[in-house]
Amino acid sequence: MPPAETAKSPHLKKCAFKDEERKNRLCLAAKEDSLSAFVFLAAAMYLLVVPETAPAAVVRKVISPFVQQPPAAYYVSPSGNDGNPGTRDLPWATFSHAFKDVMAAGDTLILLDGTYREPMGRFFPGQPYNSYSPPSGFSYAYTVIKAEHDGLAVLEDAGIFLGGPVDGTARGSSYVQIEGLTLRRGGVRIRHSDHIKLMRTGVKNGVPIDSRYGEVISISEGSHHVLLEDVWVVGTMVYGIIVFESENVILRRCVVRFDGNTEREPKSGIAFYGAVGTIAAARASLAQNCVVVDYNANPGLGAGMQNVHAAEDIKYRGCLALHIPAVGFLINEDYPARGNDVVNSVVWDVEDVGIAMRDGHPQGATLIDQVTVGTTSRGIDQWSGSAGTNVFTTIQNSLFFHNSGANQGGDFVRYNTYVPGWQAQGTNASVTDPGFRYIVRSPDAGTGEGGRIRGATLLKRYGESGTLWGETGYDALTGENLWPWPYEDRIHVLFSEPDGFEYPTADWQGNPYTVVNNPARGFAAPGQTLTRYVWETLGYPIPGEITGSGSRKVFRYPGRSLTRTRGSLERGVFNTQGFRKFSRPRRFKLK
Repeated sequence: MPPAETAKSPHLKKCAFKDEERKNRLCLAAKEDSLSAFVFLAAAMYLLVVPETAPAAVVRKVISPFVQQPPAAYYVSPSGNDGNPGTRDLPWATFSHAFKDVMAAGDTLILLDGTYREPMGRFFPGQPYNSYSPPSGFSYAYTVIKAEHDGLAVLEDAGIFLGGPVDGTARGSSYVQIEGLTLRRGGVRIRHSDHIKLMRTGVKNGVPIDSRYGEVISISEGSHHVLLEDVWVVGTMVYGIIVFESENVILRRCVVRFDGNTEREPKSGIAFYGAVGTIAAARASLAQNCVVVDYNANPGLGAGMQNVHAAEDIKYRGCLALHIPAVGFLINEDYPARGNDVVNSVVWDVEDVGIAMRDGHPQGATLIDQVTVGTTSRGIDQWSGSAGTNVFTTIQNSLFFHNSGANQGGDFVRYNTYVPGWQAQGTNASVTDPGFRYIVRSPDAGTGEGGRIRGATLLKRYGESGTLWGETGYDALTGENLWPWPYEDRIHVLFSEPDGFEYPTADWQGNPYTVVNNPARGFAAPGQTLTRYVWETLGYPIPGEITGSGSRKVFRYPGRSLTRTRGSLERGVFNTQGFRKFSRPRRFKLK
């Protein structure tokens, strides 16, 4: 600052620091930010308690509540030292040091390649504590935690915790973005938090196989405006991703595979939990282009995706449930569920009902539109455990193929195609097979209501990348291609790698029970990809415009020698129509 300007500043008269550099730093920030004299004095008094020899990063941490500081970037490494300055060449060792002692709102922490065994945040129920979660950012400057190289920063036997009680008071995290991590045997908890983004992150065996509730990723306790984008969950669990007591949550391009659990709770890959007891319902949330695939058979397995109890206003858009030994989608389980829709989505090769609905609010409404449901015990089943509580339902512009039984339920049923024809229902029904080749691309020529296509067409991405609920494009069908599936090489390696533990031989009651798991199965088999697996489900070669050039890099995690080799395409047992058949159909059961 030039001397003439210094003399004109009324704030500088109030500065009385021995350290000239510290004085100028604080006073210049005060002038640039136009702080009031009162706030400036408070900042100055607060700074006086910091030793003059304190590092600049610590000074930033102390004055950040009062003075806006430019964001800083720091580094951490498994081989680092907390006595270092946190640069790339001299990184820190621990998250707790970074979050608690140095980082301020809007800063970035970059994780160098390697395996970390410290939790990113801690949870101590019922005790006053600081959770050591990342510091909250601002709407214009998120606090960012990211891997230097996607997938190569691995949290092992450690999880991520955002929000929860701090110093005995329930507080959350805000404006935090986490990118590019891999977790083994550790989950993610987001509580009391808002404006959170978890992106390009995979979790393997996030909870023990005998976990009672088994929530791998949970979003709960009043959280809102949370985004999970390109997030993958595989392994043992009860719920892979669960949302409860929260709203305005978006799950975008999440992939989940269930590999077993010995406990008794109803299980599913994705769950929006409803009101029961003192738990408030999840509501007003979206699942966009989510895939649940290749589940293991397991006692108590409820659905690929489900709205447990009375979740409200949950919308599924462009989603896929494939090869599930249970229900595909369970969307209305209990009263007063309402407003839960499934649109432009696919259910294929599930052992129970494709889309199930039970009880709900009679003044609510459910829309099932442009879905494709094939090789199930029944495409749609709407029934009630409590008389008179079925939700008003519209089923339209959809394709139902080779399901064992006819659909049950629906108030408006119109413009649907049924094969075999004896299952036809409603008005403007078609019984002509349009020639199915690919389950995610409807062959219909536009014979639906108003010239719309009957059945699902999953070719483009839903939601502009990175957008939260309410932001421009958050719920739009974009022009961006969905296939080849983004980051499918990382997904393949994570899903196919060995579990690294022995499965128990008894269930929660001590009864003999065996979980049989082959991680390298289905789309995770050698030589396979998620894109090829989905598109070649019916045995037809994948279209060239979907595969593109076909070149792929091999992804390897730190210390792993897993590679992908060419091999034969793994298939199920198909009948003469080209659809996979089960040994027996069974009606689903709800608990």
